[in-house]
Amino acid sequence: MQEIINDDSKFFENLKFQEKSAYVLLGVNIVINILALFMILYIPLLIFEYMPKDIFLISVVCVILLSILGTFVSFQEIIVNWNIRKQRELTVSEKDFLLPLVKNVANKIENYENIHIKLEDLEIKVSTEEGLNAFVLGSKFLFVSEMFLHTEEISNKEREAIIAHEFSHLLNKDSVFLILILSGNMVMRLFGNFCIASLSLKSSGKPEDKGGETLAKIFFGILYLVFVKILSDGIFTLSLRKYSRNVEYRCDKFSADLGYRNDLLSFFYKLNELERMHHNSNNLFEALYSTHPKTEERIIRLENI
Repeated sequence: MQEIINDDSKFFENLKFQEKSAYVLLGVNIVINILALFMILYIPLLIFEYMPKDIFLISVVCVILLSILGTFVSFQEIIVNWNIRKQRELTVSEKDFLLPLVKNVANKIENYENIHIKLEDLEIKVSTEEGLNAFVLGSKFLFVSEMFLHTEEISNKEREAIIAHEFSHLLNKDSVFLILILSGNMVMRLFGNFCIASLSLKSSGKPEDKGGETLAKIFFGILYLVFVKILSDGIFTLSLRKYSRNVEYRCDKFSADLGYRNDLLSFFYKLNELERMHHNSNNLFEALYSTHPKTEERIIRLENI
């Protein structure tokens, strides 16, 4: 396990700086997607010897509009429904059980942050995936698993601690930022598919065209490698996962600051034991691509607060 920094105030200040630097990542992502879309439009038009003067402007506008879509709740709902297929509404009894816990957390946030929480805008849904989990998507969607609602292994205070953690994600619009990146990233992947499709193109069969066909395939193969494997799957995905792990620490601290430190620790102790029983892995690749820090590291951070 990596060494834990003893100066927690410095650690959390560093997290704030890294979160702000993530907006630089968003800017770079948009620029590269503009380039990808420009090439999607440019290459076929170059082949057909027709080039509109405003093609670069078209690329810029399309990518920016696609990124801005991520801020709209209706678009977020499409993303939510597309990614979370196994979901359902809360039953009446589940609402009666969960909503008081959510209200308790909202009241603590209002007293601590001096802000008003509009619970009427919050949409709570049940994830039917296995496991004990809670997560947010977009700016108003809170998901809790069936196990979260019904297990007797955790207390209601522990549930409130987890909900407080998720409220930090909502208040800081963490999921909205990720959707902004991912919605823009679709252009990069579209360009990758365009390159793959171009690899299957055949020349006229004339000997003089064979060399051009080979060079074209090498060219499109390199573009696919750069835009999809290196940039999209590599640099941007790794950066987003690092960003995601950082904000988990911030959300843990937020829950602790509301008075749920011991309750969140109690939950993490149980979670850590479960992880040791079912999945004891120190795989570096898995750690790099994980969206959450190791539970034992989160425990150490909380114990030092």
